[in-house]
Amino acid sequence: MKFSTRGRYGLRIVIELADRSAGGKPVLLETLAKSQDLPRQYLHHLLGRLRSAGLVRAVRGRGGGYGLAKPPSKMTAGDVLRALEGPLAPVDCLLDERVCRRAPACAARGLWQELAREMDRVLSAATIEKLAAAQRVARESLVTYEI
Repeated sequence: MKFSTRGRYGLRIVIELADRSAGGKPVLLETLAKSQDLPRQYLHHLLGRLRSAGLVRAVRGRGGGYGLAKPPSKMTAGDVLRALEGPLAPVDCLLDERVCRRAPACAARGLWQELAREMDRVLSAATIEKLAAAQRVARESLVTYEI
């Protein structure tokens, strides 16, 4: 299974919001667009979907921007990816057996079910809090030299 840019970029955005809005101050759309190197319109679209899913909140007016709608310890990578990608099944027959007439007697279907369970387990264990901490460590380990 391959995640789309929508899921990958959306997860990066949520991780950055967890990191930048730790003090509760909203993050400007422009700040996110620059740091993630994404067009504002696409970012706005992703944030809208995350907002509809109850993962991100928007604050209007002066000092406004975006922040997480719940603590990063209570949000997982799976929550974000499901909000942006939809159900995370590696094959359609796991969502609806009727899409394949062979599903009831398919030997590979058990493998797909196991893969889906493991993927869900891994993504559900990866809290945004843990991912934001890992992002801080990764950022601090980068050494840049400028002349």
